[in-house]
Amino acid sequence: MSSFILFSLQSCGNDKIISKASEAISHRDYKTALNEILSLSDETILESDTLSQMLSTAYYGSTLKPTRDIAVDCYDLDLISKNKQVVFTDFHNGSLNFYSFPEMQFIRSILLPEKAYAIDFSPNEEIFATALVNNNILIYETSTGKKLKELEGHTNRVRDVVFRDNELLFSCGNDQKVAAWDVTSGEPYWGKHQHSKNIKSLQMSKDRSKMITASNDGSASLLKAAGDRIGAEELRFIHGDNYVNDAAISPNNKYAVTVSGDGYAKIWDAENGCSLHYIFLNDPLGAVDISDNSKLVLVGGQRNVFIIDADEGKVICKINVMNKPVWSVRFLDGKQIAFADNSHFWHTTLLIGKDLITEARKSAQ
Repeated sequence: MSSFILFSLQSCGNDKIISKASEAISHRDYKTALNEILSLSDETILESDTLSQMLSTAYYGSTLKPTRDIAVDCYDLDLISKNKQVVFTDFHNGSLNFYSFPEMQFIRSILLPEKAYAIDFSPNEEIFATALVNNNILIYETSTGKKLKELEGHTNRVRDVVFRDNELLFSCGNDQKVAAWDVTSGEPYWGKHQHSKNIKSLQMSKDRSKMITASNDGSASLLKAAGDRIGAEELRFIHGDNYVNDAAISPNNKYAVTVSGDGYAKIWDAENGCSLHYIFLNDPLGAVDISDNSKLVLVGGQRNVFIIDADEGKVICKINVMNKPVWSVRFLDGKQIAFADNSHFWHTTLLIGKDLITEARKSAQ
């Protein structure tokens, strides 16, 4: 038999397995999908982007179970690394809920005077800030939960807060403004009108020199966060007509990512603003984070969570969720990821390539 005929038969067999596995995944029959894919050799799976992605969906679908009834109406989550705790905003009753991590045992709850969209801890984790629907920001002491200051200045809902350091806090809101605050005095350092519609998120670069906004006007702005021209716009990324729900800048400051309700994750050159990759994920997208080594992008959608290879601009892992919008995603370290919708929380070790196949075969035994 010629090598061409052999290749054709193998390709036809692979297509049948892909079809069967895809059908099983659509019915959330992950074990059947897993068995179909694992009937192939490791080499065959690794050579196919489709099979590798489907294997990740089947593996996590059969093994990854969420912690329920923790992230209630959750728009944001954050981690306290010193005490190994995870904190969720509860938009239902306006509380902050603290759990041990990774055990997920309840520790305490802080009832806020208003509902909060976001929370951020100072680099030394001694204080944290909350972005409230009443246009204000509250500063709390982490150890006691005592309210320290209330920052007033926004004229509409505050959507996000992020510390540059232990003394300076940035915020953004539905008043289309970005503001900076002196944490010690509670006074505004500066504020500026940055977008033509609501600003929904604000993320800081790892070196704290830049920050990036995400706005309902369909764009994201890369701003200076340090130096003589704090707040100056360096670049504007025009994503499209739909809302940009979140944006992030890579730890190496080389690229930025915007995600939108239009289903696109777009990767941009953070030095000149040129587009690098447009990735259509066919899922309204709400959250993004980037790994510490700048190689992977974690994206939360309404139906799935995606891992994207930043250099190649392709999906290498896809995890089905509960058909509820995922508004918060986090890389916890080099191997752990976490994400939440409005009633579930997931955390797991990220497996790709050969490591994924090895663990998938163990789980299928």
